[in-house]
Amino acid sequence: MGYHREIYETVHRNLELFKKKEEAKAKKNNEIFSKRFPRVKEIETQLSKIAVSATRAAISGSDVKKELQNFKEKSLQLQEELENLKRNVNISPDFLKVKRNCYACEDTGYIDGKMCLCMKELLKKEAYNRLNRLSPAFFCSFDSFDLKYYRELPENSDEPSPRRRMSKILSFCKKYAKEFSKNSKNLLFQGATGLGKTHLSLAIAKEVLQRELGVIYGSVENIVEKLETEKFSNLSDKDGYNNSRHIKNCDLLILDDLGVEFSNSFSNFAVYNVIDCRIMLGKPTIINTNLSLEELERRYSERLVSRIMGHYVKADFLGEDIRQQKGHFNFKNHAN
Repeated sequence: MGYHREIYETVHRNLELFKKKEEAKAKKNNEIFSKRFPRVKEIETQLSKIAVSATRAAISGSDVKKELQNFKEKSLQLQEELENLKRNVNISPDFLKVKRNCYACEDTGYIDGKMCLCMKELLKKEAYNRLNRLSPAFFCSFDSFDLKYYRELPENSDEPSPRRRMSKILSFCKKYAKEFSKNSKNLLFQGATGLGKTHLSLAIAKEVLQRELGVIYGSVENIVEKLETEKFSNLSDKDGYNNSRHIKNCDLLILDDLGVEFSNSFSNFAVYNVIDCRIMLGKPTIINTNLSLEELERRYSERLVSRIMGHYVKADFLGEDIRQQKGHFNFKNHAN
């Protein structure tokens, strides 16, 4: 599964706008140059006439070889005169040329029907930018996940050290991201608010995007809202494309804040349907939630929890709210 269709459309539109802008700029520069040096226009007109004459000669069946050779010599002479004129007036070679970001595909994005490397990079960049707009992904990487905010000593004697637990989860997430494939396992990140569930899921997403795979991130609330709008507004494109299909089929889906969304019969059904469909299709999903399995069962259904327990790898996050700790540290630093 590739990127969301909107990403392809945005990249194609940006390429086309850039091409038109640079072509218009080059055309204007050529017009300015031609007005200042009339001989340029004369040379261009002569070159056009030579091209037409060469075509006619080839069709007529006369002594084509000799005539084409004459045309070629005249054309080369005129081109050389034009280049000398440019050099004599000390004009930059790029001033009259159309600027390209990629000269291999000439900013079309494709070479002989195959996607150019520049297009792949632009798609990846656009997907990453969209992820940033929807989330704090810019700050979420494995390197920025700081274990110093997790206590070294356990709160209770029968619990592991938060730092040790989170160190293991961090290592697991790094390995998961490095080895990610379309057949990777589903993950369930559980724990209180502010323990790094969103951070690590987005760090995984960034790594996955680097491999040109399609990632959708969103709070369950926003995703349910999209599905509800689509269903009751009967929204779909001419080719049958819709959000529901893409959410269910993307390479990696990240459902953030499960259990925070407004609960009703539609939202509960939508959540179950998305999770169940992706299990059936074998598509990896990461779920972040503050709720325990018991709380999820009370909110949704035993059937949903059963599906999650049977098909997800569970990671319990420990510690104290990092956002509150950072706020406290910032206040102390400001006060000092």
